[in-house]
Amino acid sequence: MNELTPGANAALPPGDLTVLICHGTIAGAEIDVSAFLVTGTGKVRSDADMCFYGQPSVAGGAVTLVGTAGGETRFRVAPGRVPAGIKKVVFTATIHENKVPFASVPEIGLEVGGVSGRIPCAGIMGLGWSPIEDYDDEDGSIDLDASVIIFDQHGEELESVSFYNLVSDDGSIRHAGDNLTGDGEGDDEVIHVDLTRINPAAKHLVFTVTSFQGHTFDEVDNAFARLVDAVRGVELCRYTLSEQGPHTGVIMVSLSRGAGGWTVRALGSACDGYTLDEISDFARHLI
Repeated sequence: MNELTPGANAALPPGDLTVLICHGTIAGAEIDVSAFLVTGTGKVRSDADMCFYGQPSVAGGAVTLVGTAGGETRFRVAPGRVPAGIKKVVFTATIHENKVPFASVPEIGLEVGGVSGRIPCAGIMGLGWSPIEDYDDEDGSIDLDASVIIFDQHGEELESVSFYNLVSDDGSIRHAGDNLTGDGEGDDEVIHVDLTRINPAAKHLVFTVTSFQGHTFDEVDNAFARLVDAVRGVELCRYTLSEQGPHTGVIMVSLSRGAGGWTVRALGSACDGYTLDEISDFARHLI
């Protein structure tokens, strides 16, 4: 299978083709994949050249929507039936009725004629924790806050993403929302990161956990940070924090951009502070 990168081209074999678009699923929303017959001037001649769920075959079977199931949409393309004047078949993906932001889609994949490609939309930094076994607070919960601070190559803070600023200015980093308890298995808070779209000036992403309400890490157990390939669901690396103490924050891990791409580094450095402003300088000295 010939693997394409975004923006690359490849020749396809002659004859009819099956086009498989892999987009995954999103809770509470549907992903609509459509195909458009496009002229040499970049125009769609009319609605008759739009292939979608309401019109599953166009141009005498030149493009046919075969079906959608299991996070995949399949088309059949017959190049020999494509009308004269049509230069491209363009495939698009949208969220039905805009129920959620398209950034909720972690990745789009393509397979056609022995060629495949991936457009990575997001990785996931998951952070989790639990109260210690004999924790005696009234409701037995621990409210910690996962955040990320973005620094440039000189260590200057560009911005941060947290429960009170859920999306970065360029939309490449998204906080999934605040967890007030630490209850349950798995990730307590999730930060979605699209490394392909991050501000070019950003060189370091520092992921932190702090206690806005003043809980200390003497009261926290099983704190961890893990980096996940959002599409394949594969955990790329995990850092488990074993140290406890009277501190109210931890600088967990960092992602840094170099000549060879992004690298991850486990930190696990204790600090005192309830908010990002209070620990930003400490985080800066660790990059």
